[in-house]
Amino acid sequence: MKHLLLSTWHFGRLANEAGWPILCDRERSLLDVLTVACEAVEDAEEVLTVGRGYPDAAGMLSVDGCIMLSPR
Repeated sequence: MKHLLLSTWHFGRLANEAGWPILCDRERSLLDVLTVACEAVEDAEEVLTVGRGYPDAAGMLSVDGCIMLSPR
């Protein structure tokens, strides 16, 4: 099977570099890939708009995204 990991934002390279080894590991799930990739961006201090990023209008840090898994 051929693999593809695609990101569109400037910090996508961080996500791809973290997620790629997991994607190539047949023992890991796609959910593992997504989790590791997202965590890498959230933990990157140079990325100011995700994770520890900018506060919302109320001055609070809002969740930027989530991973949802369908039961099917």
